[in-house]
Amino acid sequence: MLFPVQQAKARLDWHKRRLLLGVAGLVMLKIGAAFLVAAIWLVLAAEFSPVIATLVCAALFFGAGLVVLALRGARPKPEAPSLEERAQADGRLLRTLAHPALLEALLFGVSVYREVRRGRK
Repeated sequence: MLFPVQQAKARLDWHKRRLLLGVAGLVMLKIGAAFLVAAIWLVLAAEFSPVIATLVCAALFFGAGLVVLALRGARPKPEAPSLEERAQADGRLLRTLAHPALLEALLFGVSVYREVRRGRK
């Protein structure tokens, strides 16, 4: 079993590796897309004309950009639930607030702990 610090380090390493591989993959995809566009342009320029080839490539990128912009707004922005919504979803908060003596005891314990810590230094 790993200690919490070791677990956090292992998770950080996993996320770092995943991020770096993702960035490397995106860079390779961009390079491949650039060569693909160049090849399509050359084929269209040889068959028709450079103007037609440029128009077709521009139309493809314009259409793809419109699709991406449309997908961007497809999901609503997630909002954090309010305190009431969280309290309804989890009744523990209401039960804690309903017992002020328990809350007072908790705060007293925290204050005593802080005083003891200050006394040791």
